[in-house]
Parts: sequence; structure tokens; C-alpha cells
Amino acid sequence: MKKNISVIPFYSNQLQNKFFGEGVVGRDNVYEPYRILKQTLEQEYNVSTYDIIPLQKADVVLFFAHDYKKMWDAVSMQKKSAYISYEPPVVDSMHEHLVLEAVRDFLGNVMTWDDDLVKKEGFFKFYPPVASQPPIEGKIFSQKKLIANISGNKHSIHPDELYTERIKAIHYFEDHCPNQFDLYGVGWDVNEYPSYRGTVDNKQETLCNYKFSLCYDNMKNVNGMVSEKIFDCFFAKCIPIYLGTDNIEEYVPRSCFVDRRDFSSYDDLCLYLENMREDEYNRRIEAMEAYLQTKDFHRFSGEYFAQNLSEQIHMLSAPSAGGITVKAASRLLWYFMLKKCN
Repeated sequence: MKKNISVIPFYSNQLQNKFFGEGVVGRDNVYEPYRILKQTLEQEYNVSTYDIIPLQKADVVLFFAHDYKKMWDAVSMQKKSAYISYEPPVVDSMHEHLVLEAVRDFLGNVMTWDDDLVKKEGFFKFYPPVASQPPIEGKIFSQKKLIANISGNKHSIHPDELYTERIKAIHYFEDHCPNQFDLYGVGWDVNEYPSYRGTVDNKQETLCNYKFSLCYDNMKNVNGMVSEKIFDCFFAKCIPIYLGTDNIEEYVPRSCFVDRRDFSSYDDLCLYLENMREDEYNRRIEAMEAYLQTKDFHRFSGEYFAQNLSEQIHMLSAPSAGGITVKAASRLLWYFMLKKCN
């Protein structure tokens, strides 16, 4: 008889198995990794969101959202559980190391991309999955504009946020390359950002019209955080100007991107981009295409995500009983209340 896995999805509107893409359509094939996850886990388990398989009937509970009440219920029922931590602390303050350590002490297990945390007991490494994209016919060098940026207009008071640096870059290219730079995404005001061209329906179809894209992740001074942003550029045959995780070269070869850290100023960066020869540009595009066929990139596929999670489930420990759990619960509740006040 199959065991049951109950899933706490990212958002409440993903109940009724919409988390797995059932009956919904997402931009850029976004639900693909979660459809593959369900298909893979169902070889061994019954898998559904918690409204279909309630916690009481679950053998394993997977938390993609930090729902304190349901975490408490799962621990009270001694369910094997894991929290899957996606966003960096800049986006979600509940993902600071101290908080995730409290989650680990409470639930027993945390899955994270953070290379520093996975060195500690109770933390497991996962690679945030990237949905596959259909191949496109790349435009030739002379037909592309210089540079674009696709992102939301976000802000943070976190000391390691990169939103401020992203806005600095946008203003620079607006001022110095007004006819060669375009801005896309949500939350921008065309009166403040004259390069703004609206939102996009398909990132691949937009980015393929540009030689380069600003590819600034949300946070600096972290290791292991590789988001879909850099891969969006690869799929579109557009070279990313990357700034983000410190150890990016452990995941993606330098030949595949322009490292913002290599330039002391935006003047130097702009000069380099404007003077890149077509043969060098094409070599970098070829390096990106080759990388997408490697085992290193496969780690970010939906298939690898599903298989890795399936294997990790067998290694999960049950929540600890007694004082450790009580102390962790108190710490966790304090963190939750602090976030609500902010």
C-alpha cells in the first residue's frame, strides 16, 4: 500500500493540486517541474495538496510555505516533514540562517540551495528547478539591440540586497544608451523610467532581441543561490551580465556570462559591451548552448529536482521530542510574530 505525501503549497490559490499545474496555465512553462515532481513521487506515494490529503492521513509533509500552524500540527502528530526554502533572505526574512536553523530544530529537516547551510546537520541541498523552454531561432548579431532588463521594481532594507544596484544600472544605461536599452517588468513608472516598455508575456521571445541582459539576482554575499534569471538568458541566446551568488562559477562557466564584478564602473562595463566583436559574442552564445546540454545544467532540471527530492524523502528524520522541539517552537513563533509586526 502506498504511503501519503501532503504538500503545503507556496500560495493558498494553489490548492486542489494547482500547485502541480493541474487545470492551470503559467507563464514560461512555470509549473513543469512540479508536474514532474508529482509524477515521480507517485511511483511510490500518493501525492496531493493538503486539502486533498490532510495532514492526519499523511506519512510525509512537504512545506513549500512557512505555515506555522500546520508545522505545529505536523510536529504534534510526529509526521516526517521538510521545509523547502526557495527565496533568499532579501525576499523572505524567514530564510535568515537563524530562522531556518529554528525550522530545522522544529521540523527536523530543511531543504535549501544555500551552500553554507547544507554543511550543517538536518539541511539538504536542492537545486531550484528551471522549466524547459522550446528552442528558438536566435537573431543575428547585427539585428539585436544592446541591452535589456526584465525584473520587478522591488525594494528591501536588507544590507545585502541588489535591488538598489539594479536600479543604479538601469539609470546608467538609460542615460548613456537611451536608444539601446529597454526595461520590462511590473511596478515601473514610465515617467521615472523612460526606457520602460511594459510587461512581457514570454521572456524568451523578448530577450532574444538583445545582445545582453542585466541579470542581477536579489542578493549578494551568498553561496549557491542560482535562480532562473541566468537561464532565461541562455534559453533566449542573450548573454547575461551577472551579479549575485558569490560562487556562481561552481555552477556556470565564466564563458557563459559577463561578470559584473570584473568591472570597476558602469563606464568600463558599457565600453566592453559596446566593443565586443561578433566572433567573441558568438563564442559565448555557443558556450551557453553547450552548457545547456551538460550534467551541470541538468541539476537544475525538473527531472533532477524530482529525483533528488524523492531520494531525500527517504532520509528525513522525524521531529525531535521534548525540550529541543519546545525551544525551537518558541523561537520560531517569535520570528513569525516579528515578521508580522514588520
